[in-house]
Amino acid sequence: MTTVFALIIADGTGERIWPLSDKTFPKTILNPDGRYTLFQRTFVNVAEFVDDKNIITVTDNARLYDLKEQLKELQRKFDRKSEYRIVSEPIHKNTASSLTYGLKYLESVLTFATEDCVVISIPSDFIIDSRKDFANAFQKGINLAKAGYIVSFSSEVEDIREDFSYVKTRRNPKVNEIEPDALKVTSFIEFPDTKSKKDSLKGRVYADSGVYMYTIETLMSELKKFAPGIFETVSLMTVEDSLSPDDTKKYENLPSLSIQSAVMENTKKLVTVPVSAWKNLNSWDAVYEISEKDEKNNFIKGNVIGIDSENNIVYSENKFTALLGVSDKTVAVTDNAVLVADRKDINSVKTVYEKIYSDSDKVKSLQKT
Repeated sequence: MTTVFALIIADGTGERIWPLSDKTFPKTILNPDGRYTLFQRTFVNVAEFVDDKNIITVTDNARLYDLKEQLKELQRKFDRKSEYRIVSEPIHKNTASSLTYGLKYLESVLTFATEDCVVISIPSDFIIDSRKDFANAFQKGINLAKAGYIVSFSSEVEDIREDFSYVKTRRNPKVNEIEPDALKVTSFIEFPDTKSKKDSLKGRVYADSGVYMYTIETLMSELKKFAPGIFETVSLMTVEDSLSPDDTKKYENLPSLSIQSAVMENTKKLVTVPVSAWKNLNSWDAVYEISEKDEKNNFIKGNVIGIDSENNIVYSENKFTALLGVSDKTVAVTDNAVLVADRKDINSVKTVYEKIYSDSDKVKSLQKT
């Protein structure tokens, strides 16, 4: 019987949902619906498919305390006596390092041969819409991973967005012998932010979810091949509660590479299982999609009134906020910043975030208030 482990990668600052999320208040802490944080919601979703004792959270020292507290809440909710496992990088570099670090930790705690297990890695803002559809795709992923493939879970494309990655695909007899609905990935395009990248996305194209399934051996071999600096450095470390000062310095000097740019764009082992059962909560529009709306189709949270206003996203933490005759806007009010934007321009929020954090005076002004 195959044992499945899950690595939840709790990283990222949530630039596209600024000012609600930033470097000092990352999106893993956010609680947009008042019930679960984004991280907790992901954990609960994953626990429907993976034994919760086999879920390992990978984060960094800056987020460690908050995530431990969130895990304790879930531990009490599910009446678990033992603590959920969490492993912390000394500093977050990017997902290639995070996954290598998490897999190294998993190898160290396994009490059986690694070939008897499959790993699914999941970003901490991943939401499963349809349990039934995802359960079906999940089993297909196990079968393909055991055959030596790296499995991407994807969905059909409505339009090309710069905040998603995409896979170009074709049918393949060898892959389809294992799973008839799976597709071989012929090209992986991370964040198509240029005209040439967008123009290349023609044919059988799917949006990549950032969720991958594989065996430890398969992904480690591809990391060794395509990200040797990261692989060799982390492989020599003893991943425990904390690294030695020497190993910490080496980790801090690792290159910042996403798993997409390091491996997925280069590997010949990537396949995809299309499944329209997921969302990534990586933007204000994504938060809007999963949240309850009022009779005017506004998502409102906080002390807010809207008059003759519709199709808005309005989030106000403490300040009273009123909208009059406003439509299709995003309004986010926190203690130290206010964002007002057309919803059609909401993917440009990251540009605002980057501009702020490239200006030390602006960063200081945010920290003072």
